[in-house]
Amino acid sequence: MLTALQEGNTKRQAWVAAEASAVAAVRRALLDQEVVEHDNLHAVAYWKAGRASEDRERRIVTRFMAAMNGGLAITDPHIRARIEHAADVT
Repeated sequence: MLTALQEGNTKRQAWVAAEASAVAAVRRALLDQEVVEHDNLHAVAYWKAGRASEDRERRIVTRFMAAMNGGLAITDPHIRARIEHAADVT
């Protein structure tokens, strides 16, 4: 499938949402194989296997509050992705 997506000169965008390890694998494959540019990729892990989602939500809220208090633009998709990723690797 990735080979088929690489053909042609059209601008591609990707949105990925799944369990954390699956999102990491898909994100890495899309970027490593240059299927989509980093700025056109939105990848979000909605849960991590073995962890309760409520715990993740608390970590994300805490990180978003710290980012806002630090003056970061939390509406920026790159900043949001970094905040959510950081909550998943904790």
